Amino acid sequence: MSREKIKNTLQERWKALQSFIQDNRALSIYWILLTGILIYQHSLGWNWDFLVYLMNGEYIFHGGHFMEWLRPPLAPLIMGLLQFVFSRPVSGYIFITVASGLFLYSAKRFSESQDLDLKVFLTLVSGPAFIALSTREGTEMLALAFALLFLTDLNRTRSGLWLGVSILTRWTQAVMIPLMLLRKRYGKIVKTGLISAAVFVPWMLYSFIVTGDPLASPISFITLNILLRAESTPLEPLHFLGISFPAIILIALGFRASAREKITSVIGEEKVSWALMYIAGAYSVIYFISGITHLRYLYPLVLPLAFFGAKAWETIDREKIIYGFMAINLIGGFIMATETGFESPNPYQEAAENIDCMAESDSWPLLNYAGLKAESPVNSKITEERIREGWRVLDFTGKLVNSSELSSGELIRNTGSYRVYGIPGRCAEPEKVDGTRIDEYNNAKGTNFTETGFIIDYLNLR
Repeated sequence: MSREKIKNTLQERWKALQSFIQDNRALSIYWILLTGILIYQHSLGWNWDFLVYLMNGEYIFHGGHFMEWLRPPLAPLIMGLLQFVFSRPVSGYIFITVASGLFLYSAKRFSESQDLDLKVFLTLVSGPAFIALSTREGTEMLALAFALLFLTDLNRTRSGLWLGVSILTRWTQAVMIPLMLLRKRYGKIVKTGLISAAVFVPWMLYSFIVTGDPLASPISFITLNILLRAESTPLEPLHFLGISFPAIILIALGFRASAREKITSVIGEEKVSWALMYIAGAYSVIYFISGITHLRYLYPLVLPLAFFGAKAWETIDREKIIYGFMAINLIGGFIMATETGFESPNPYQEAAENIDCMAESDSWPLLNYAGLKAESPVNSKITEERIREGWRVLDFTGKLVNSSELSSGELIRNTGSYRVYGIPGRCAEPEKVDGTRIDEYNNAKGTNFTETGFIIDYLNLR
């Protein structure tokens, strides 16, 4: 493409954006304020998951020392590319802005394809819980934006592209794979599936080159979060109410005859309505069977709730209600986004400035982001061995090391925020922190599995 064509294309896009803002002033102001809340939330401190995505991007493109293979690659790829131009912290803020803009674009396309009022649909999607969870950990909003594009193009072969990149943003988006069957014709289903599979090939090649296993990422995720997950949290039924506001209010009006008739006709006529009901059911099941029942695992439910809420809205059509929801969303979203705890960087930066040895810690991602190379704990035996080899063990929770049972090393320092254990005079050379979850398993159990080999052995398929 010539420079002139690129220039003309950019000018056309700029004019289209100006026209959109002029025609949707209230919505534009609302979305700018919402994005501002996301950016402000990110400034409150460090978030474990978000920092990992930034470091993974640094590892892929800039020779970083930390890589957590269980994470899907798309967010790190975007953040890593941004780091060619911007600093690592600034790249995080730009990523949030890009994700927000892409979601707005995806919602616009989806609303047009389903004949929805964009302002109503976006307002119902973006309740307080949505605002609080969209970019806190990093990938929820981006994955949902690609899911919207997948649903928009459900009848087109390119939907396979959107499904593929959605899964590469969050592995749990793979529950949408059966939705390809809605295309009905065998040939179209195969084409869509092949496009989705092709999206994975570059990452599989990279994984094979670096780790020796093309499936290192998804299998590390499955291993940690499904097969070897030891912890659990109780079910919280109120999470469903939290994620469903404000759309649930309009859906409740489905008890009215006119709204009920409207929603019933939509379900009977449109593939997308069936796809959205499947999404609601699938993610609800995942929430119930998951050991960890975090509110953000219900995040995708905002799509079916907003869709059917927007359909019910067509029988009401009172604009002032939507403006009221906008105000409640922003106020409630700000409160939820800012009350959720973030880590202060100070103790981790202080530790990185004062320790030069290889380390182990229960807060290893935060220390790695601060510049101190630190591995995760494996078991007490490994911790003892590492101390004898000259490692420093940093205990931030008070649960990592029981000093009364420590047979090697000693308490070197207690800052109040963390304790440092080790052997004075011994200092292990720092090294990259880029092993997979199966590497940790092998280290603990004395085995020698690859990722794929572990799954085969675990399922007794040998």
